[in-house]
Amino acid sequence: MANCIILSGGTQAPPFVSRIQRSLGPYRIASALEDAGYSTFVLDFIIHLSYDEIISVLSKHIGEDTLWVGFSSTFLWNKDPVTETDRMYYTNTEDVHKVINFIRQNSKAKIVYGGAKAPFYQKDSLIDYYVVGYADNSIVNLTNYLKTNDSSYLVDSKAINIDGNDVVVIDSNNYPEPKLDNITTYWWNKNFNVLPNEGLPIELARGYRDWE
Repeated sequence: MANCIILSGGTQAPPFVSRIQRSLGPYRIASALEDAGYSTFVLDFIIHLSYDEIISVLSKHIGEDTLWVGFSSTFLWNKDPVTETDRMYYTNTEDVHKVINFIRQNSKAKIVYGGAKAPFYQKDSLIDYYVVGYADNSIVNLTNYLKTNDSSYLVDSKAINIDGNDVVVIDSNNYPEPKLDNITTYWWNKNFNVLPNEGLPIELARGYRDWE
């Protein structure tokens, strides 16, 4: 069973390129967690999976040792959003809530939402933690907190109210960013499900951090 599980959308390449491309973010976060001693599992391409398929895979990796399950929002594109909450996800909110309810019924794991949309779409009250920005360090601190209940791991986090429920926003800008020439993404990890001869992204630089 994994301590941390990341659900990622994956992104469809342009029509003239017959491939599907992974986003780097979830694997960078998973690698940082592996370095910190936590076991991880990345389930990619959830935009192409049915609810039953997602649950079938999750059931093999979620358990009493799972601290959190996260949604990486960067490539979660909802083609036909009806509500503002729908814009957070790849499908309607009700379907995502079915996944979240399965997680809650089968573990004590918290629900985390990060990635590019996290600063702008803090709409769902079923999310426990919104992690904003480059989370290489902040996600490790959050995981340490969930494991130890030591509040010193959370720097300048704030509670916000969504539909009567308090959720926590963690601003990664309050944590030091790692030096890009001193980090590694472990694509070889057996729980990352990378296929032989698959093309993978390379992180050469990062964009502007100040999203406020």
